[in-house]
Formats: sequence, structure tokens, C-alpha cells
Amino acid sequence: MLYLNIKKQTTQDLNKESMLFVHDMMIKHFNFDDSCEEIIFNEFGKPYYKNKKLYFNISHSNNVILVGVSDTELGVDIECIKDYKRIIEKKMFNKEELLFLNSLDYDNRLDVFFERWTKIEAWTKYNGLSITHGLKNKDFSNTFSFKINYNNNEYYISYQGSISYCYEGE
Repeated sequence: MLYLNIKKQTTQDLNKESMLFVHDMMIKHFNFDDSCEEIIFNEFGKPYYKNKKLYFNISHSNNVILVGVSDTELGVDIECIKDYKRIIEKKMFNKEELLFLNSLDYDNRLDVFFERWTKIEAWTKYNGLSITHGLKNKDFSNTFSFKINYNNNEYYISYQGSISYCYEGE
């Protein structure tokens, strides 16, 4: 089971607030007090519990924190839908995808871009990799996305992991 929870950031210390949020999720959904568990990081900065009884992943966008917690490996990403620098597209899309993207009107292009961006981020986090690992021709069919309205903004959320999930928003 994958639990996703979202909340507005309330302090300047995003990392500390995120880890407190993870702790709350562990207790609420898994009755797991992680205060005695050692967190380690892989070479790309992905956090793990050393004993790997439970997995978590964190993403931030526009002062919003998304936490995913699961009993299996996972990756999550959230991005606020807003204007972006189009040069980024060439790093994320192959030639056919770029042609399709360029044929879309502005609003549809934003949707396609941010759905793809969040899928890429979730996929790389699931696999414990860096975003720089050749993304143009990857298969994201096991990475799921949905769009939400939260705090007067639209966001794309993507996750890879268990396909059954519980979504909660504060």
C-alpha cells in the first residue's frame, strides 16, 4: 500500500519539516515509530531506513510537501503547474515527443510537460538514480500521475510503487 499525503510548508527548514511529516505518516499508517531507526542515503541522495522495513520518498514544490510511505520501494514527485523554460523539453523528450508537444496549445503543453516531468522524477527516485540518467526513451508505463487543485494552485503528482493508494490532503 502506498500512502500519499500533502501539506503546505509552514517553516523555513523544509528538510526538517519533511522528516517530521514522514515520522507522522509512519506512525499514522504503519504504527511504526521511526525515531530509533537509522536513515542512510544512497549515492544519489535517496533516503532509506537502514533496516528497510518501510520505504518513504519526499518531494517539494511551491512550498508544498508530498510524502509517500510504503512497505515496498517507491518514488514520488509533485510539481506546481506553471510556465517553464522550454529549453528543458529537449532534455526530457525524444524527437517524436517534441513534435507532438509543439503541436499543442499552451495549456495542453503545460499538462503534457508536467505530467512527463513528474513521471521522470518519480521513476528516477523509485530507481534510486539521478535525473541525469538518460530519460528520453524510458518506459514510464508503471509510473502513475494525477492532477490536483491544492491551495489555489494546480499540481501534478506522480508515483511509482504499489498501484493501490490512499491519498490525503491537509
